[in-house]
Amino acid sequence: MALTQGGRANKSGNILEANVEAILHGHNYFQVGNYVQKEFILNATLLPKRYGKEVYIGTGIYHTYLKVDFYVVGSSAMPSGLIFECK
Repeated sequence: MALTQGGRANKSGNILEANVEAILHGHNYFQVGNYVQKEFILNATLLPKRYGKEVYIGTGIYHTYLKVDFYVVGSSAMPSGLIFECK
């Protein structure tokens, strides 16, 4: 059975997330959590190169939770971290 447009989009997003995670591991980044707050990742200083998946970064304009697919910390070029959204 053929996938719907939404099904294809979901599948390609999952593939992209897996590729991003593999690249992070290849560059010696370590995952420190799923479904955590940004502050947790920023304060987990035992690992200099770290990332989290589905990280809560704040409240949106409609007072809803904002989550990002990946929040990466450990690059001197971006000391506040880098956000990845896989769509």
